[in-house]
Amino acid sequence: AALLAGLLLVVLFVVVVDPYRLFRLVDIAGFNAVKPRPEHFQSEIKLAGAKALRPATVLMGNSRVDVGIDPDSEQLGAARRPAYNLAIPGTGVGTSREQFEHLRAAGAAPSTLLLGVDFFDFLLDPDSAEAPAKAPPGGPAGQRWKVETLFSLNALLDAVTTLRIQRDPDAGTMTARG
Repeated sequence: AALLAGLLLVVLFVVVVDPYRLFRLVDIAGFNAVKPRPEHFQSEIKLAGAKALRPATVLMGNSRVDVGIDPDSEQLGAARRPAYNLAIPGTGVGTSREQFEHLRAAGAAPSTLLLGVDFFDFLLDPDSAEAPAKAPPGGPAGQRWKVETLFSLNALLDAVTTLRIQRDPDAGTMTARG
């Protein structure tokens, strides 16, 4: 009973602190409003955020877009907001295509897509390049990230980090817009 109660408290702590902005039960400045940049399941977490927001504009690409383009920028114009930065560092066009397909399947396809590409994305021999890996199917294997963002040591540590970085201006964070 004590072990079960302890596990339940850990899950409750992660849900209330919500380090990945998945549950959105509590959002209090100074408590959990600032979220750490996720190291695990970043693509899935960002995709869940984009599906929840259903933005008019989605920014996709690699780290240059992730860090370099602000989804809250006035440069996008009022008609293209809200915007969401779905870019994932270290990925290519194939990942962006898969993310877009997931958004479309969820009925959250944006009206505008800004795709940042690198010259290096196209330096592959088309005859020898492997097709990009597909996202896992929707069954138990495809839902592993949901369990691990709720019930894992990484989730617990990220929840503690969320509490710790609330007043740290130099912390690596992810906004509600990706």
